[in-house]
Amino acid sequence: MIKDFISSFNPSSYRKLVFYSLKRSLLFLFIFIIFISGLMAFFSNVKIGKILPKFESFLKEKFHYLIYDLPPIEIKEGKLIYPKKVYLKKWNNGFVFLIRPDDDSSSLGKYRNVLLIAQKNIFLKWEEQDEIRIKKFPLREIKYLKIEAKNDSLYFKSMQKEFVITSSSIGEFFKKLSFFLYPFLFLLFFSWYAFTKPAYIFLFSIFSVIFSQKLGVKLFYKNIFNLGIYANVLPTSLALLKEALGMNIPFFWAIYSFIYLLFLHQVIKMFKEAKWSG
Repeated sequence: MIKDFISSFNPSSYRKLVFYSLKRSLLFLFIFIIFISGLMAFFSNVKIGKILPKFESFLKEKFHYLIYDLPPIEIKEGKLIYPKKVYLKKWNNGFVFLIRPDDDSSSLGKYRNVLLIAQKNIFLKWEEQDEIRIKKFPLREIKYLKIEAKNDSLYFKSMQKEFVITSSSIGEFFKKLSFFLYPFLFLLFFSWYAFTKPAYIFLFSIFSVIFSQKLGVKLFYKNIFNLGIYANVLPTSLALLKEALGMNIPFFWAIYSFIYLLFLHQVIKMFKEAKWSG
């Protein structure tokens, strides 16, 4: 698999890669998804780990102010169902806690440091070394969660358990959170990539069909799908490098797609130049 990974960066290696069995290519994709999920979970864990101590200290100091007028928050089947109205709270240090049931993330542009709970996602935006960073956490993995403030305590109820947080128990809560954070992030990224990577490859296989027909190269769909799997390694690796370096590149998804399409085109063009007819 490591050899296939290295070969995927070399267009000439695709003369061999496209003939692999679909079973072998799908196994490579599965292992690759595990690999990138692990790395993305690690990068996110490091970033969040830097924020958590500051957030813990802030919560201990402002716990009562945070919860005294907090409306009940209820999430069901990956969607925020309560509150029905917008809730906003600002602190003197410029941090904003915002709930928008309409899933409108445009409010992120109004604040430099904000935690936004929208209908289907949670957004965390903060300023670090004069650079604005934004993390998105989809709610789709949450089957049920209710958060309610009562008697100067914060009550959490999920499908499996219930627990209470007070100002004195915040430290213990963050220790548990740190322990479970990486596995949670890994499962989150794995479930995301397990759906989006095959869908993305299938979508771009359509472009491969168009390229091959235009260039007069006869490729079976199995060959085209294999091509899509291995060609996806290059742009995905660049995306991982971006995350590792902490770079914030506007419209990176467009750059990613362009590189993917360009690589697909170049490989198919190579078959044309080699006068390969299937």
